Amino acid sequence: RRRFVEEECSARVRAARAAANQLLPLDRRMIVSPQVEIARTISGHYPRIPFEKIVREILGRKYSLSLVLCADTLARRINREYRKKKYSPNVLSFVLGKNEGEIFLNVRKAHRESKALKLSADDRIAHLFVHGCFHLKGYKHGNKMDDEEKKILKQFGYNSPQP
Repeated sequence: RRRFVEEECSARVRAARAAANQLLPLDRRMIVSPQVEIARTISGHYPRIPFEKIVREILGRKYSLSLVLCADTLARRINREYRKKKYSPNVLSFVLGKNEGEIFLNVRKAHRESKALKLSADDRIAHLFVHGCFHLKGYKHGNKMDDEEKKILKQFGYNSPQP
């Protein structure tokens, strides 16, 4: 069972990376460090969020993260394929191992939500990224997770959507 899950997760990572690499010219692919890899499948505004620093603060230095900045189509496809859900999520987190995971962050949906929440797009994207990181750390939705998210967002200078 574990081997099947590892192979399935690896296949998902390879598929996302392949999609990102096919859609973008070489100069638009980004690698931040050996531990935090970012793939963009979108064009346009690139959020200037300190992804690596946030990962280090929440998950630690030894954590290896693959972050895919995507739009509705890829987010919906991954959600349908791996969670059997038909909607386009704002963020998806997948644990690949003890110190390894991946996040699909739907930047287009985050932009739409930021307007409804009266936040800047970067505030919303930072919040969703932090939210995904806490899921990778094992947190479930609730007051404790909300409090931890607020603390991290404040530490990095972002506004939180929660009151």
